Amino acid sequence: MSDPPVPLKHAGRGRPDPRGGVSGPEHARLAFPPAGTLLWTPRRPGHGAPAPSADGPYELAIERQTLAAVLDHVAGDRRESRFGFLLGRLFRCPDTGVHYAVVDRAIPAKEAFSEEAPGAYLLRAWAEAQRELWRHPGVLLGWYHSHRLLGLLLSEGDLDVNRRYFGEPWQCCLLLVPDEARPLGAVFRPGLQEQDGPPGREPTRFWELPGAGRAAGRPSPLDWTNYERADRAASGARGAGPGPGAGVAVETSASTAGEGATRAVPLVIPEDTEEVLPVPPQGRRPKWTTVAGVLVGFLVLAALAVLALVPAPEPSSPSAGVAGPSRPPVSAELARFRGAASDLRAAVDRYEERARDFDAGRIGCDLLTTGYGSVDQAFIRIASARGDLDSQAAAAVSEEFTGLSTEVDDVNRHFDSTRCPRPQ
Repeated sequence: MSDPPVPLKHAGRGRPDPRGGVSGPEHARLAFPPAGTLLWTPRRPGHGAPAPSADGPYELAIERQTLAAVLDHVAGDRRESRFGFLLGRLFRCPDTGVHYAVVDRAIPAKEAFSEEAPGAYLLRAWAEAQRELWRHPGVLLGWYHSHRLLGLLLSEGDLDVNRRYFGEPWQCCLLLVPDEARPLGAVFRPGLQEQDGPPGREPTRFWELPGAGRAAGRPSPLDWTNYERADRAASGARGAGPGPGAGVAVETSASTAGEGATRAVPLVIPEDTEEVLPVPPQGRRPKWTTVAGVLVGFLVLAALAVLALVPAPEPSSPSAGVAGPSRPPVSAELARFRGAASDLRAAVDRYEERARDFDAGRIGCDLLTTGYGSVDQAFIRIASARGDLDSQAAAAVSEEFTGLSTEVDDVNRHFDSTRCPRPQ
């Protein structure tokens, strides 16, 4: 059975749900930024952006190997504009709460990009890229294409494509002008509101991740003359400063995403200091107290060695007829209640995470409604499982059921306050 098609406008939010609709994107947990990450910012006067924060917008990161593949693709044909999709995953830093997206896969299109009809071209290319999406564990994070005649400027067709299909706060659009003398490029974020002007029209910063394997040790492939590395810009503003590595704070983090991600550990490389050589000890005659101490220590060691040769008494074994304490068996009904309670806790946790995203303006009603529906279904299952318990078991889990009911009431109050439509 073939995988169902994913509409382009929904591909940035997850896979089709078997019960209908689209499942929301999952966030893995990984410290941000990982070790070796480079920050690229547009080279223009007065450009600045707030530091990453839990209440701020999604940060965008691109793996070095993926960035190199995109640059190679658009530079492969100087006569035609090239196009491709960007896939990746969403993360939340467990230490700071910062949300960020990581682009780790590029899907180049075989057909040259059409500026005259970008919408129709996009749908044809997406139909060919469906299989790659299902092979990838993440979501559609954006698209890239090159300009030959328009330069580093989004056309009206580009802006329309961004409005229609790439409006999520974690999605992006990469525009490249592969000129040998002056290569240009920019990252646009259609889903982020700019302070000045309409959203998605100004280049934004992004992070370059070293990735894994051989690509991690390679230098950055980025050669855009209109972007600069943030550390280089800072050192240039200070003038001649300390050399590479002096007084630099380096973060190390977990190499894989997941709930058990290791907390980032700051490692500070100190400033250069004078080399201090150890002073050799001067020869001295041993005192008689030192000799006596050595003899006493030797006698103690000898006594311990003699004691070690004496066999220790064997520990008495418990009588064979005495059995250990046994746990009362758990009924199938109680096991069903425990499983339903675990599912409800997980559904409430997922809703609370989406509620924070909704309150911060990161997601809309559709994803929040999906999370609310999961809580509602899980509560129905646990109520049914509690009804199947006998009176003694029901009394034993009464406090647990009451606590979960209170959490569900909190979910209902929050969802009602958003005025989002209830799931059908």
